[in-house]
Amino acid sequence: MPMPTLGRFNLSQRRDGAGKVAIGRADAFLEQGPALVGDQGVVEVSLTGARDHIDRLVDSSAFQALRAIRLRGLDDAAAERLGSAAMADLRELTLPDSELSVRGVEGLFSGHLAARLERLDLSGNPLDDAGAAALAKVDLSVLVELRLHECRIGKDGAAALAGAALSALREIDLGNQHRPTATPRSNVIGPTGGQALAAAPWIGQIEVLRLAGNEIEDAGARALAAVPLAVRDADLCYNRIGPDGARALASAPWSRLHRIGLTGNQLLHDTETVEIYDFPDSHLGAEKRPLRAAEIAARYGFPDHVRDVY
Repeated sequence: MPMPTLGRFNLSQRRDGAGKVAIGRADAFLEQGPALVGDQGVVEVSLTGARDHIDRLVDSSAFQALRAIRLRGLDDAAAERLGSAAMADLRELTLPDSELSVRGVEGLFSGHLAARLERLDLSGNPLDDAGAAALAKVDLSVLVELRLHECRIGKDGAAALAGAALSALREIDLGNQHRPTATPRSNVIGPTGGQALAAAPWIGQIEVLRLAGNEIEDAGARALAAVPLAVRDADLCYNRIGPDGARALASAPWSRLHRIGLTGNQLLHDTETVEIYDFPDSHLGAEKRPLRAAEIAARYGFPDHVRDVY
């Protein structure tokens, strides 16, 4: 069924049923924003070309009334301008695959934009440790979900985030795409970063933990496994975790855990990468050892409440 449209916008219902989502161009929103927000009940937008129109957007009353915005391709200057917007109703902010650095983070949150944010996604930005440290200073006390996927964050950035005031946080993504080697934008927090997160005052309340490709190794896995977590889904794929780390994770006091990602780790010994699958035939290369999920669960003694090892 084709998506309904209004002028140059595709419209759909939000998953939570609280209003509509409009997908289109920023220049078109400047023309049709009042009709979208006032007449169509749009509370969320995903706009392309926002960087070229950011000044007019932030001054638009229709834009200021939004609950959720997704803008791709911003630079630091555009982020600073967005940070000056009066958006009292904003709850969700997604700025993926842009060029935001520490300057952009500081400018973005120089005003009151963070005051009511519940979800923040800055994935794909070259934040580095300095950007993570700047973010850690922001008052994000009502934030529930934080996504910093592939933001070039290392151990120092992880340590800074571990010390942040994130008392409402339930989901954190510091991971990367599932691949055997890092890219220039990968987060690599290492064992030290894993240990820092394990000591974070908010870690016990996390329900979804995504750390794929961070090279936390056995030391980081053991540190996390030593902490009682409310985690339901833990993605620890491609982390150089060996048998010792896997055994620690299997015995972790994570009573709510349903899914755990371990593919791409050295689960048989320290040099052989294991790919986990749950289908009859594997088409993996000969250099990788395919194992059924059930075999890994049995080998390390994961409890019955862990229903999916991937």
